[in-house]
Amino acid sequence: MAKKQINVRFDGGTLEQIEELSELTGKTVSEILRESVNLTNWLYRERDKGTRILLERPDSDLREVVLPR
Repeated sequence: MAKKQINVRFDGGTLEQIEELSELTGKTVSEILRESVNLTNWLYRERDKGTRILLERPDSDLREVVLPR
C-alpha cells in the first residue's frame, strides 16, 4: 500500500478534540486521524447499504445515528 504525507490545518476546537482523543487512548495523532477516517468511511458505507446505526446510552432509549447525505 502506498503512503502519502499530507499537511492539514485544523481549527482550535478540532485540534483540541484530536489531542484529547490522543491522550485518552494513548495513540498518536496519526493513529487517531487514520482511525477517524476508517470509522467515517465504514459508517457511510453502512448507511448506503441501508443499515440502521443505533446508539444506546445507559438508562436511556435507543437513538438512531443519522448521517448527512
